[in-house]
Amino acid sequence: MRTEIKPHLKSWFYGAAASIPVLLTILAYWPSLGNHFTNWDDTEAILWNPHIRALTPHNLHWMWTTFHLGNWIPLTWLSLALDYRVGKLDPWVYHLDNLFWHCLNTLLVFFLGVRLLKLAVKIGPPEGKGREEWVVWAAFLTALLFGLHPIHVESVAWATERKDLLYAFFFLLSLWVYLDYASGPMPKAGKLTACLGLFLAALGAKPMAVTLPVVFLIVDAWPLGRFQTQRPKVFLEKIPFFLVAAFSVALTSAAQSSAGSVTGLAVVPLDYRAMNLLHSLAFYLGKMIYPAGLAALYPIDLRKTFSLDYVFSSLAAVWIFLVCVLSRKKLPGLMAALAYYLVTLAPVLGIVQVGSQCAADRYTYLPSLAPFLLLGAASARVMAGRRWVLPLAAGALAAFLGLGTLHQTQTWKDTVTLWGNVLRVNPRNCEIPHANLADGLMEAGNLEGALVEFNRAIAIDPSAAYPHDGKGMALLRQGKLEAAEGELKTAVQLEPKNARYLCHLGMAHVEMKKPLDALAEFQESILADPDFAEAYHQVGLIHLGGGKPGIAREVFQKALDLDPDNGRYRADWDAATQNQVETGK
Repeated sequence: MRTEIKPHLKSWFYGAAASIPVLLTILAYWPSLGNHFTNWDDTEAILWNPHIRALTPHNLHWMWTTFHLGNWIPLTWLSLALDYRVGKLDPWVYHLDNLFWHCLNTLLVFFLGVRLLKLAVKIGPPEGKGREEWVVWAAFLTALLFGLHPIHVESVAWATERKDLLYAFFFLLSLWVYLDYASGPMPKAGKLTACLGLFLAALGAKPMAVTLPVVFLIVDAWPLGRFQTQRPKVFLEKIPFFLVAAFSVALTSAAQSSAGSVTGLAVVPLDYRAMNLLHSLAFYLGKMIYPAGLAALYPIDLRKTFSLDYVFSSLAAVWIFLVCVLSRKKLPGLMAALAYYLVTLAPVLGIVQVGSQCAADRYTYLPSLAPFLLLGAASARVMAGRRWVLPLAAGALAAFLGLGTLHQTQTWKDTVTLWGNVLRVNPRNCEIPHANLADGLMEAGNLEGALVEFNRAIAIDPSAAYPHDGKGMALLRQGKLEAAEGELKTAVQLEPKNARYLCHLGMAHVEMKKPLDALAEFQESILADPDFAEAYHQVGLIHLGGGKPGIAREVFQKALDLDPDNGRYRADWDAATQNQVETGK
């Protein structure tokens, strides 16, 4: 029978313990508010996305039906649209909103930690004031780790990763309500319904929330102990949650397949996937203990399948698993923490390989909660009763983590800095960092440097379309029209349905005085993506240059409907309108 803990600590102690991690988190992340967008999905999700520009019925329908970027995430699109409504394309607004959600999550982690640890009082110090202080200190250290740890920088400093922060908020809130429901003397159906609603919201932000029903079962087993007394009910009440989860899995599979994100076994063999699964479990724990060498991309490297570090980390993962299993009766919390860690990481451990990464810092955003809670509880217990040691240790931890986070946020300052860091940390044989760095250099006006990096990317993987397209655009800016045309044609041949590549080839043909070819390519671009505003704009320019201002005005209007705040489109629409008035055409 659990011992009741009677509150006796002053409210200021709880308030300080809850607010200090949040304030330190704001301090550590504040300089990152001056960061720019990067070309790591920020372009497709925000800068080039006309559907977040206005909350019209058409755009709202798009948010709830699209598989853009391989995900069904309507609440994330809605959140980004609200940011656009506030600050247009000012990155400061998007970064501030990310920080806001991260701070809310840090606050939730503190109160969730208090709740879980109070339910698990048997692992704490003796009854009384010491136990109450231990619970608060343990939750404080957990929130400090969660809010300030550099491994979470990717989820916060990357504008597009809003989905991580939103899903975590609804996930944690649903878990909080569930603990309230399941630990009360009279469970109420309304609270369980609220959990289901919050679960749906979490899935609407990011499908990684699909593991929440299993997490409920884990806390049912420990610390709630419901399996001993309410086993049939424990499973029956989860049926709606698992039905929703199954639907989410099917929807996510369809979304990723439609985007071509799923990698086949011929490209990434099963033996690598199995070894990388075990390696990732130890890899993430290692980064949580010592957060060095963090990067936006850890590329797949098939040569490492049975390398020494993969074998060693796999053995370490198996050893940790065995220790937790063998000590499950004496330390059930350890097994529960391991189960939570494994379950919440399961969707991204690479058995179904999505993308080109073998691991990603952002995947640890919620899975890190269990290791952090264990570390916070163990540290608070070891130092319990030592009046000055615990605050000093917490201060040292905050300084270490805060400085690490401050440094890591600056690697997300802009595209060039981001990919320069990736290549320093992981100088592997992967074309993506080189191509993305080249794109950043090109946007910064360094065309020669961009061409060097595009050539490196093409040498690594000639079948990748993006480096050819980027190189073609760099050559076009240099006025090397025939060479640009060749590269852009290669990109289109590799991805014939890519609207942007078709549009770029059309732009090259405009420069080469081939308007009919260009017009055909712009029309193909519109067929590939009817919402691609730049293709309409380019068609309008051809008609305007051909003495057809009336037609040009109509086409410019379509571009403006999709991107109403684009100054170029507005200026060209005005020019076509004026020309039409003057010529009567």
